Amino acid sequence: RYLDDKGVPISIPFSFQFTEILETIYNSKFYISDPKKACIFVPSIDLLNQNNVRLKEASQVLASLPYWNSGLNHLLFNMLPGSVPEYNPVLEVQSMNAMIAGASFSTLTFRKSHDISIPVFSLTHLGHPFDSDACKEGSRQWLAVSAETNIHFEYRNQLEDLAEEHAGDKELLVLNHCSEGNSTLRCRGADSFTYPEVLEDSTFCLIIRGARLGQTALSDAMRAGCIPVFVSDGYVPPFYSTVDWKRASIAIFEENLGDLIHVLKSVSDEKISEMRHQACFLYEKYFSTIPKIVNTVLEILNSRINSHNALTYDDWNNPPGKNGVSAPLFLPTIAPKSQGFTAVILTYDRLESLFQVILRVVQAPSLAKVLVVWNNQVKTPPPASIWPKIHKPLKVVQTKENRLSN
Repeated sequence: RYLDDKGVPISIPFSFQFTEILETIYNSKFYISDPKKACIFVPSIDLLNQNNVRLKEASQVLASLPYWNSGLNHLLFNMLPGSVPEYNPVLEVQSMNAMIAGASFSTLTFRKSHDISIPVFSLTHLGHPFDSDACKEGSRQWLAVSAETNIHFEYRNQLEDLAEEHAGDKELLVLNHCSEGNSTLRCRGADSFTYPEVLEDSTFCLIIRGARLGQTALSDAMRAGCIPVFVSDGYVPPFYSTVDWKRASIAIFEENLGDLIHVLKSVSDEKISEMRHQACFLYEKYFSTIPKIVNTVLEILNSRINSHNALTYDDWNNPPGKNGVSAPLFLPTIAPKSQGFTAVILTYDRLESLFQVILRVVQAPSLAKVLVVWNNQVKTPPPASIWPKIHKPLKVVQTKENRLSN
């Protein structure tokens, strides 16, 4: 708890979300108690909602931290940046060189290979475990629904025109807040709909630019098996560096909003099924709880620091049991899985390349084991603790002479 000169807290007490963030880090395999051995520091100051932070004082506290060093190797979590009226898409404390795990980055504020884009955690489903039934096959009443209440009036007017143009076809449902202000209701004229359940009646859900780029509507849509349609130019979606959003969403430029119905109707039923299941998979694995969001951030950081232990594209994007093999290295002519083969890798000293080769080779379904021939008599092989963690036996043999014939 940090106080100003008058003893007044510079922010409200920890939110339960930030408490969960700290607990998740503490309980993770990456936590270390000795700051002298740590690679990354997470300050215990709740910056998730900028509206609850006194920016000047928070900046002073950060600058006073013993290992701050202009923010180098520090990570700050933020889900709601900016404030009225500008709603800056990035946290406005003096973060300097600190990395930000933030939920509303634009391509202008996002520092690639530095910051991490995360989702806004939705409180709508708090205490309700994810039910995969929403992802099952079946027809839905609406082609698309817009259920956000804070979108720009120009976009709302354009959507209203589209809905009117396609009235009777049940292709676009445009909802707004209800007069009584109930957050679990959305209204269309005199008709009211329960939110977020109404999303389960639509194939596509619009994620349109609002006051902030990051929207809880994204998580709500994915949980409902409703394919997100991004209409928000420059928005950096959550975990974009690892998640292949093309497999689970559609993006439309804001100026092309008028083509919405045409674009969505051109998507095949097979593609819709694939995207729906992929969206549900991504939600359950990376979005559904605060711990899953935090652990994803930690895995991304680990991949940056220890590239030889980085998760592969398949690890990030394929549901269990659907990891494929990569041509042309692995062809259908490989040995049967029941028998398998031994991968023999000759190396001298290039660890990063060696570890990358191992991680690629172990993707072969018929691999039985890996044998590394360490062709360096001056330097001993590295300790077992830094080798890639693989699901196959790995043996290292050091040669007595440096010969290619080894």
